[in-house]
Amino acid sequence: GIFNDSIGYDADNRGTYLGNRSTWSPYLQSYSLPNVMDGEPSGDTQYARDNLLAELKADHFDMLNMNMVDHANDALYAWLKTSGNYEVIRKYLGYRFTLASVNYPSSVSAGGNLAVKVNMNNEGWGKVFNPRNVALVLVDGAGEETEMPLSTDGRKALPGPGSSKTLDLGGTLPSKV
Repeated sequence: GIFNDSIGYDADNRGTYLGNRSTWSPYLQSYSLPNVMDGEPSGDTQYARDNLLAELKADHFDMLNMNMVDHANDALYAWLKTSGNYEVIRKYLGYRFTLASVNYPSSVSAGGNLAVKVNMNNEGWGKVFNPRNVALVLVDGAGEETEMPLSTDGRKALPGPGSSKTLDLGGTLPSKV
């Protein structure tokens, strides 16, 4: 992963881009799609106020260090809170999955094929970067759960930053259902 300890400070992020943002910024944005992206702002500049949110989004930020002791009185953090941008960061930092729709048959016999399509959106700036199991969980009228695992890793199955994806879930319905 990447840790940018001067995100949004200036156009070069205090040297992150080695004076060549046009080369390194696209690389960082591409590299941060499947990899962890973390960092922290490092000062209250007009550039930070004008560009921080756009850079967090473009660089697919998963985490942001905003809990250091010296940040408690930092003017940028105060501005983020009073301007409402702190809440924007809280809303979009990392992945933010929403369910758009689910399509499934009205009935399936035990041992039959259950085909379920789940349409999901990721409204967040980040992505799933740790292994995650994905499963369809069926719950009957008595609250009994039956899990039907998906054979792929959630990092590949779930939508990436700012995108949508349809998951084809299901399979052979267990005979006990």
